[in-house]
Amino acid sequence: GEANEAWASLNLGVVVCVRCAGVHRSLGVATSRIKSFVYDRWDPQMVAALEGGGNAAAKAKYLCRTPKGFVPPSESTDDEKLAAHIRNKYVRLRWADPELREAKLAAAEAKRRARSASMRREGPMPSLSSESPK
Repeated sequence: GEANEAWASLNLGVVVCVRCAGVHRSLGVATSRIKSFVYDRWDPQMVAALEGGGNAAAKAKYLCRTPKGFVPPSESTDDEKLAAHIRNKYVRLRWADPELREAKLAAAEAKRRARSASMRREGPMPSLSSESPK
């Protein structure tokens, strides 16, 4: 690809092509925070986040349990299959290291519990209706 097609997922610590960057953006910033090497400004924390990872490290974590004969996507993979692969890899953790999978599931559960507890403390949301309560 061209130099202006270089993108990175800061929280995953990987460099991706422009096609994959589009799919990663659709996953949301909680899963993959995409930045362009050319068009975005990078602060020291962003650089450190990327330097702390790398595609080889991500492959070891997210693709360590692929089945025999697994074929990763290529430039000729259609968009639907590419998107499915990326979701399976980073959202569903289909082939991920079991420890990573457990840690991500535990973090998601803790976040869900905290949100639930916060909602109980704050009570019901006020009505946005213009009708007066009965």
